[in-house]
Amino acid sequence: MVANVNHAEVLSEKAPVDLYDATTATYIAITAAQGQGDALAELLTSAGPVVAETEPKTLYWVALRLDQDNFAIFDIFADETGREAHFAGQVAGLLKEQSATLVAGGWEDGVVANVRNYAILAIK
Repeated sequence: MVANVNHAEVLSEKAPVDLYDATTATYIAITAAQGQGDALAELLTSAGPVVAETEPKTLYWVALRLDQDNFAIFDIFADETGREAHFAGQVAGLLKEQSATLVAGGWEDGVVANVRNYAILAIK
C-alpha cells in the first residue's frame, strides 16, 4: 500500500459543498504533450474558479500536478446529471479546444480515454 502513495501539488479547486449528497465521482489522468506541462498547469490552475462559478452540480473539483508532465482531475457530483453538466461545461470545452496542443493523445486518446467514473459508497 505504501508503494502506491503519491504526492501531488494542488493547482486549483472548487471548495467542497454538500458532499453528503454525493453519489458519483470522476478521476481523469492527463499527460501533457511534450514541452506543454507548464501550459497545461496554467490552464488547470485557471479552471477552479470557473467550475465554482458555473457548475453548481459539481460538488467538488480539484486539479492536481503529479509531476512535470502528469496531471489529474478529480470531481464529485450529486448524480449523473451533475457529471453530464460538468462535461458540457466551460472548463471541459476549453480543455477540449486546447487538448490537441496541450495533451498527449489529444482529446479522445489523452483525456476521454482516461476518464474513470466511480460510485461513492460512503463519505465523511
